[in-house]
Amino acid sequence: MKRIGKMTLAIVVALCLTACAAGQSACLKSRMDRHEVRSLDFWQDYRRGNLEDRLHAAPQPLLDYLHLDNRLNGYDTRPQAAVADDSFRQDVRQALAELPGPVQAAVKEKLIGIFFVRNLGTTGYTEAVADPQGKPAAGFVVLDVESLRRTANAWATFRENTVFQNDGEGRLRVTLEEAPNDNAKNAIQFILLHEFGHLVSIGERFHPDWLDKTKTEGTYLFYPLSWRKAKDGSNVSLFEDVFPERRDVRFYGEPRLKSSQMEGVYRSLAMTNFVSLYGATSPFEDFAESFALYVHSAWMKKPYRVEITQSGNRVFLYESCWDQPRCAAKRAVLEKWFSRFRKP
Repeated sequence: MKRIGKMTLAIVVALCLTACAAGQSACLKSRMDRHEVRSLDFWQDYRRGNLEDRLHAAPQPLLDYLHLDNRLNGYDTRPQAAVADDSFRQDVRQALAELPGPVQAAVKEKLIGIFFVRNLGTTGYTEAVADPQGKPAAGFVVLDVESLRRTANAWATFRENTVFQNDGEGRLRVTLEEAPNDNAKNAIQFILLHEFGHLVSIGERFHPDWLDKTKTEGTYLFYPLSWRKAKDGSNVSLFEDVFPERRDVRFYGEPRLKSSQMEGVYRSLAMTNFVSLYGATSPFEDFAESFALYVHSAWMKKPYRVEITQSGNRVFLYESCWDQPRCAAKRAVLEKWFSRFRKP
């Protein structure tokens, strides 16, 4: 047997101590909580310049962190660094430049950077980063360059269809853009708006933070409009009686609902104050989708429609709710918060 040097032995021991066996969620969560990318100090060389200057290939520690997150959530994919081509980077820059001024100001305050990867397992990702005192202070956004080649309507339709198993009954189509604006740049823009919804919520009082678990339910501005805490600590929708299908809504996984249920699902959704089906999945997605669709529809005057058809005939049309009473309370919260970024 060859002798293992002291340095090599130390490395082997360290790897053994930090490795997590498959299925060890507590171990994976602990490693993520202590990971260097969750510290603001790690990102001191990134958080500079205008929004369009903060576009980067993902550094190795970030790739390691994303892999831990995928393992924790049961995804097999292992993210890898990606160098976006000039066309893709130009689409991202243009998508950012077209955002309303108050949105750019709100995002610039907290964005560390937008990092490009491939094989992420989803389209986009956002994580909070803590300051030296341990308080959530900023965040980074990750985009999968390989999954962002669709036009806006094609991407949105694909995402929505992942909820339903096709049983031959019922089809849906999502419209985010009218022709000729249905392009990849506007798909990127909407995805960024969703991720920016997660980003701007960091350190705010909309809903529980990822890192700060000290706040109580009564301190939140957005959360109580649609959610309450169950005795076991889980988040329960206030609309379970009118929207019981919500518990079976799962995006990007094994579908629990069938395409023949589409009409009923969206009719039930329209009886709630959730702005989209994706927004009904959790308090975090609720706010991110509300932020994205408020900017997209109410400010930028772009469409949001989900058309359900059966045998070629339209049976239901779900549309943006910002002019409807059911979304008035959420609109008021967003407008009051955004007022701080409007120039007098």
